[in-house]
Amino acid sequence: MKKHLILIVILFFGCASFAQISTDPGIDSLKAIVKKTTSKKDILDLNFKIAKKYYPKFDFKNAVFFAKKNISIASELKLKPELAETYKFLTLVYINDTKNDSAEYFNKKAFVLFKELNDKKGIGKTLLYFAIISQNKSDFVKQADYNFQSLKIASQIKDTTLLEVNNRSLAMISLDQKNYKQALKYCFESLKYARQLGKQDKIGHSLASIAETYSLMNDYKKAQVYFESAYQIFKKLDDKSGLAWVFTNWANIQHDAKAFKMRLEAQKYLDITGPDNIMSMNNLGHIGLLYSKMGNNPEEKNKNLDLAEQYIEKSLKISSQSENLDHRIEFLQILAEIQAKKGQFKKAYNTLSEYNKLEDSLYSQENKNQIAKLESAKELAVRDKQIQINKINLKAKEKQKWFFISGLAFLAIIGGLLYFQNRIRRKTNKKLQVLNTNLDQANKTKTQLLNILNHDLRSPVNSFIHYIQFQNESPDTLDQETKSRIEKATLSSAKNLLNSMEDILTWTKDQMANFEPQLKNVAVDTLFNDTKKHFLNEENIKIIFENPENLHLNTDENYLKTIIRNLTGNAIKALEKTQNPVIIWKAWQENGQHYLSVQDNGPGADQEQFKVLYDEKEVAGIESGLGLHLIRDLAKAINCSIEVTTILNEGTTFKLIL
Repeated sequence: MKKHLILIVILFFGCASFAQISTDPGIDSLKAIVKKTTSKKDILDLNFKIAKKYYPKFDFKNAVFFAKKNISIASELKLKPELAETYKFLTLVYINDTKNDSAEYFNKKAFVLFKELNDKKGIGKTLLYFAIISQNKSDFVKQADYNFQSLKIASQIKDTTLLEVNNRSLAMISLDQKNYKQALKYCFESLKYARQLGKQDKIGHSLASIAETYSLMNDYKKAQVYFESAYQIFKKLDDKSGLAWVFTNWANIQHDAKAFKMRLEAQKYLDITGPDNIMSMNNLGHIGLLYSKMGNNPEEKNKNLDLAEQYIEKSLKISSQSENLDHRIEFLQILAEIQAKKGQFKKAYNTLSEYNKLEDSLYSQENKNQIAKLESAKELAVRDKQIQINKINLKAKEKQKWFFISGLAFLAIIGGLLYFQNRIRRKTNKKLQVLNTNLDQANKTKTQLLNILNHDLRSPVNSFIHYIQFQNESPDTLDQETKSRIEKATLSSAKNLLNSMEDILTWTKDQMANFEPQLKNVAVDTLFNDTKKHFLNEENIKIIFENPENLHLNTDENYLKTIIRNLTGNAIKALEKTQNPVIIWKAWQENGQHYLSVQDNGPGADQEQFKVLYDEKEVAGIESGLGLHLIRDLAKAINCSIEVTTILNEGTTFKLIL
């Protein structure tokens, strides 16, 4: 009777080169970092990394040591996910160290935590581990139950790795029950998922499982092809565990000399990767079996029988440690035959009695029926679900068909009526729309232009007239100093008037000819310096400019200058009756956005006064003039949005977002 093996290291971690088993320099580096680290969370992560580096080297003692350090840390920090992962890792290590009771203890803890966290993937893996522990204890009914539960979760969350492993595990159960057809089905499912994952080591193990199944079906030709394919993959990967597994199973279909050579080759790899694991247990037993068949003369034959007994007893010792009853049954029978050949009939009788007792309990019809029941329940559940889905789909398609037919008929009637009506209306509406658009645009432009002229031209021109009239009527009233100051202010006002006229022309061109802004890299300091010069004569108002980040903007310089001037001019007018008037311009960037803001400490205003900034249909009054219209239209042209915050008796802030 043959034991079909599944090592967790094969299932989850795939191939790894074990040619160098000395201490990994990476481990020493990590240990050094741990000594310098004060953060418990970082120490937890580092311990886990160290444990995972020891694990593939089969240094289970150190892997357990560093993993267990994390139990107290994760518990203290109340890190349930990390604690669950630590328990799961310890389960994995103890399974491969053939300590099934310890593995089951930590797996139960992991399972409880994953249930609390509602971690479907964690639950699925712990169920798989329960299946493997049950398999190692030869409890095939429990193994099948856990595998089906894990497989169900894997299907729900579409975890391809879990699907691959569970199908391969179920294949091994079917082989133990000699249900080869079912085993082959699971093997090919496993191969399908392994290829989806694209992992060569998993493909290799699936191919080896297929080969093993064909060998038990006595189809040695196909078995030979699949064993060869698996061997080539593991050889290329230098996967010693994979090579050991292939050789131990491939040897079963070889003649004694070649089988003996393969098993010795397999044991060479197993002595490196895990001399006490269940694969080694199986291989040692078969080496003993082959020794029992050797010898051409009595002396040589007795010597080989002694060697055979030693190998099988070593194999049975490992099976006792791992509670692997299936393997024990297989090699108790062989040991009884060897003892009988050596004339140890009492020993042979006792050994055979133990064999019969275990055989009857482990491979009873009741167990086979329970496994078959689980398999049937799974297939029925899948079938019922598919039937329900098909019924729902049929009903939906039937409803959809009649809805579609009714909809088409209704649309055809409505469409015919609307077609003729819309054909006439479309022509008329198109003409009216063009006329209305042109008329509306003309009215808007005319109104805005008049307001602009009123706002920025009338006030400076009135100042000139008053000064000239005063000069003509009372030339001797002013002293020379006052006269010079007024002349200087008038000259500055004239220059500002010229700049304002240029701004008006810029805006007018944009409105009349759809001019496009000329974007370029502009230093904010250039804009601020222009504003300083423009309002140089405003001696009573303190104007502050802040640009700590020395920002540059990609924009139209003239458009933005005009906006800044007008906002500054509006702030100056708002501060006419304010004591200690201050205007602050700021420039900064935040989250990839560039911002400019102007803030005054004036009397503030009502938000309704700034409605023209946001509503293009709003027509400003006479006093608004160029200011808000110009700011709104030029800001829109350079993709700049404006926000206004105003508080009565505290002031107003305009924010430009570019």
